[in-house]
Amino acid sequence: VICGSQMETSLYQVENLIREREGIPIDISRKRLIQNVDKEFERIVDVFQSNNTGAPSIIRVLSDDSTSEEEIGIERMRELWKLISGFISRISQYLVSNGIIRALIIIGGDTSSKIIDALMIEGVEYLGEVLPGIPYGIMKGASLDHELAFISKSGGFGSEDTLVKLFDFLTDNGKDWHLDEQYVFI
Repeated sequence: VICGSQMETSLYQVENLIREREGIPIDISRKRLIQNVDKEFERIVDVFQSNNTGAPSIIRVLSDDSTSEEEIGIERMRELWKLISGFISRISQYLVSNGIIRALIIIGGDTSSKIIDALMIEGVEYLGEVLPGIPYGIMKGASLDHELAFISKSGGFGSEDTLVKLFDFLTDNGKDWHLDEQYVFI
């Protein structure tokens, strides 16, 4: 699970997924990211790869007090969010290209577009809706050596159990999608 969204709805949904499906939180610290991007990347990938429990790994961005908009100013905050979205894209690209994940749940527009660009997605086969307003399908692109299932959800959209329902949809239907690997939420 990778959640770049800081929307209160998304953060609450992530917390609920952790509780309900024994998700493993992997927190990206803004402070550590600023100090050493490569070291933080290696740490996140190592923790993600060590999860062989079948529970969702949940990569999320922590709001460090020292990197708040009030503390660093609006321009530095914009630069920080560019760094974070690029970092999340890099993690996603690595996990997908190395076959570590077979599915994405994409939460939010800005992060989604960065990830789609990083994965060089050329098209999407739309298969339907998991829940009203939440489509799913298969991403296709020259950079993919396997089908990549996806679900798309707006950051501020859904009830407290939305991510649990999306995770259950993927795992219940995984055999149809050949999803025998881990799942990622963005």
